[in-house]
Amino acid sequence: GRLLFTGGTNATPWLTTSTVNAPSPRSGHSMVWTGSRVIVWGGRCAGTPLGDGGIYDPVNDAWQPLPLATNLLSARSGHVAVWTGTEMLVWSGETVGGAVASGAAYNPATGQWRALPATGSAVARTESTACWSGTELIVFGGRNGASPVGALQRLNPQPAWHFFRKQ
Repeated sequence: GRLLFTGGTNATPWLTTSTVNAPSPRSGHSMVWTGSRVIVWGGRCAGTPLGDGGIYDPVNDAWQPLPLATNLLSARSGHVAVWTGTEMLVWSGETVGGAVASGAAYNPATGQWRALPATGSAVARTESTACWSGTELIVFGGRNGASPVGALQRLNPQPAWHFFRKQ
């Protein structure tokens, strides 16, 4: 549903939204606001990690499926997601194999996913918190199995550029 912050005392603040093409019920998922749409991804249903999602347009009250990132992003829950202004970054979380230190970026303008760099000493974690600094994904806390994670880590999500000199 959508909550309206305008209206008088007789207004109904919660509006029902369409469920046509909406993602399946889930928990442990992520959701970001792009400035015009909501993107929902991942989570868990009946103990099974999910690797799908949807994009909601509140103006038209319509859902569309989010393209799958099958080869780039394994199904997971307890991950973090942030909006950079152009991409949704999804990082960490828990797959069927446990906590992971990997992620991907989704660009709704192109409808494409790309892998995020996993170089360095990224800590596998789930149930952490994150924010976008304007240039980096900053992740703190969480757990790996039963062990709490106290590490603060920063990820520059920019794709690698490779320059070649023509001779």
